[in-house]
Amino acid sequence: MKQYERLKRACALLVCMACTTVFFAGCGGQGASGTPVSGTEDSALQEPKEDESGKLLDKELTIEMLVQENAYAPISQDCAVLKAIYDKTNVKLVLKPVPASDYGTKASMYMATNNLPDAMAVGTGNIKDYARSGMFLNLSEYKEYMPNYMKALNQPERKADAKSLYLDGNLYSFARLEKFRIGTATCPMIRADLLEEQDIPMPTTWDEFYQVMLKVKEKHPDMYAMSSRMGTNYLLGQLAFPLGSGGFEEFKTNNGVYYEPDEDKYLYGPIQPDFKRVVEFVHNMYEDGLLDPDYAVMTRDICWEKLSSGKLFAYYDNDTFAARTFNPALREVDPNARFEMIAPMVNPEGTTRSLRYQRDWLGHNVVISSKVDRPEDVVKFFDWMYSEEGTMITNFGVEGETYYMENGEPIIAPELLERHKNADDVISSIYSEIGAGSNNFALYVDESWFKQTSDPLMVECGERIDQWTEEGKMMSVRNSLELCFTEEDMQRLKTLDPNVMTLFNQEIDKFILGKRPMSEWDAFAKELAEQGATEIEEIYNRAYDKVKSI
Repeated sequence: MKQYERLKRACALLVCMACTTVFFAGCGGQGASGTPVSGTEDSALQEPKEDESGKLLDKELTIEMLVQENAYAPISQDCAVLKAIYDKTNVKLVLKPVPASDYGTKASMYMATNNLPDAMAVGTGNIKDYARSGMFLNLSEYKEYMPNYMKALNQPERKADAKSLYLDGNLYSFARLEKFRIGTATCPMIRADLLEEQDIPMPTTWDEFYQVMLKVKEKHPDMYAMSSRMGTNYLLGQLAFPLGSGGFEEFKTNNGVYYEPDEDKYLYGPIQPDFKRVVEFVHNMYEDGLLDPDYAVMTRDICWEKLSSGKLFAYYDNDTFAARTFNPALREVDPNARFEMIAPMVNPEGTTRSLRYQRDWLGHNVVISSKVDRPEDVVKFFDWMYSEEGTMITNFGVEGETYYMENGEPIIAPELLERHKNADDVISSIYSEIGAGSNNFALYVDESWFKQTSDPLMVECGERIDQWTEEGKMMSVRNSLELCFTEEDMQRLKTLDPNVMTLFNQEIDKFILGKRPMSEWDAFAKELAEQGATEIEEIYNRAYDKVKSI
């Protein structure tokens, strides 16, 4: 039970880092006006000048921040980062925590009533739905106040992807960008010690992978191979692309649309012929006792407890979970027990392909209300977060207090590390205390500290992921914010998407559990197409054609 409670805390901390929304609120006021600035070049931009006191703003600005709070990772109003932000910027951030389970409802309420706080983080869909209404500040009109952000956006390796942040040629959000991050991907991971037990080599094809799972299951009949931490569609989404199809990528469990690089177009995964192979793979796992029978309803906590205690011996998900949570827990039971990564495998079509997480968190977007008071200062403040000073403070805290520099690298202060050395997730625990990192205020994220505290496996896997990306075996998940839908198409999607997904969700588990034979799949795919999946494809590709013509 003690180990389970520790795992629950670890789950909560890791989930905190993966959350897509943190809400920022502030003091209301009159809307701003300005001269539109077109384009994205930053050659004419100049660094904002500090006032005579050395602070970013000469007049104090209070911003109330509505933040999502996890019970296992509370943030103190007295944390080091908040104090340092005030000392350097003259901006006082007052936190207003909201339970993580309620943040989506809170955001929807603000936008639906057009009564936004000064700033808040939203998903890409929210920008598409609401930016044209005028409720978000058009940052293109304040370009002169955000040179650091524009410089980051216009880096050669990012400039093409950054186009996805523009809607009708205008920029409405500060996106969470990556300064340094260990390569991370959804990958097949398996208990290497159980393979060594039977002298089984790592599989190189999906057929071999299935046979390997059967051999381990035969040796350990009380274990299951896989499950899902977020239900059926999440599991299908991890397997679909590498098996030659797609849909439900990353956390898009209610969106079967995906970008197919082989055809350079958007497709609705479940109506493609190759998706049948994905469903058959999961169905066969269930029939052969490889799939945990509770896969469809299993929670993150339960799934991770099973992976950490030897009840599951494989998973297809974020590779870093093994090094950060599962392997340390397994070593308490068996020093040799460990998950290791399987390289991208050849699928039945004879191709090798896989998805990695995007270089940046372009789905994490901070928007500012168009009614905000002192809009220039609010923009200057968020831009400061992309400056060298702002980046160091929001990622590492205060030099000499929470970190010190060694050979150009920020090193965790020994006393801070000592306090958290026994935490389930050391970095997340440190972040929680000082208010730093991607699960707090950082918008230009530097994850250098992971190199100091993580299992060497995490760094090794990151290097392999970067190598596979260079070799063309991996590609980043395509960000559909680049698609600028017409108002008519957006309204049509709001009808089509739920209609198709309702039908899909009603039937998919019947195929997996064998309650509906796979011989009926083709007819079912036709039903999905007629229900609106084909029209959804058409809408996406019309929008994509517009992007390609720019």
